[in-house]
Amino acid sequence: MLSMKNAQAGVSMVEVLIAVLVLAVGALGFAGVQVVAMQKSEDANYRSAAMLIAQDAAERIQANAANIADYLNGAAVATPASVPAQTCGANCNVADLDLAQLAWAASQTLPNGQVKIDSCDFNGLTCVVLNWGERDGGANSIDACTSGAGVNLSEDANCLVMEFVR
Repeated sequence: MLSMKNAQAGVSMVEVLIAVLVLAVGALGFAGVQVVAMQKSEDANYRSAAMLIAQDAAERIQANAANIADYLNGAAVATPASVPAQTCGANCNVADLDLAQLAWAASQTLPNGQVKIDSCDFNGLTCVVLNWGERDGGANSIDACTSGAGVNLSEDANCLVMEFVR
């Protein structure tokens, strides 16, 4: 038979500290999951925006198919100086205007966004390549998005490559 002296009357300080520690670890884990989810959501938004720009580029090229060579700028990456003009003058090259507008859209929609249109070395189609994010000159450059072997499939590459038949 237990006497009242031996019965526990409350919760000890050690039990409270252990419960708080378990709760804190759980809260930190949840916060970490939320940060990763926000990063993945942001990446998905960038990929959606890049896809829209690539579709726009393909439609512009198809609409001006007679001058496709003017769009293929393998060595040069289109970079906008400012908001492109919306009209063409007497000496207007529609491809140059299209490239300027695409480059402006990429730079305004994607962080450090760039666009390049070139023949795909690996299959003979035309590739619209978009690249965004940090530039370290290596794996994250627009030229690293494609190679003779194909498309860069690295998980940390911020590339979108759209291939189409011209």
